[in-house]
Amino acid sequence: MKRAAQTTEAVSQVVGKTIIYDSRLREQDSGKIAGMIREEASKFSPPPDERGYRNYVPIPGGESLLDHIRRVSEFYLELIDKHYG
Repeated sequence: MKRAAQTTEAVSQVVGKTIIYDSRLREQDSGKIAGMIREEASKFSPPPDERGYRNYVPIPGGESLLDHIRRVSEFYLELIDKHYG
């Protein structure tokens, strides 16, 4: 996220816009599997359902994909309401 913030700061100087930092705009919390290679991480991931998905099951010590999507969506909905609502 540090590189993203640096890029954002450079762009904001050029376009003259204020940066909005919000903790909801961070990557998915990968909990215990952070920094692991795929083979290691797969041992901690829940097995997929009959369609191959487990998006609603949190990563141990982290969050599920649906939790991540909800968190980011809440930010965007708030932003839309504030500026366009």
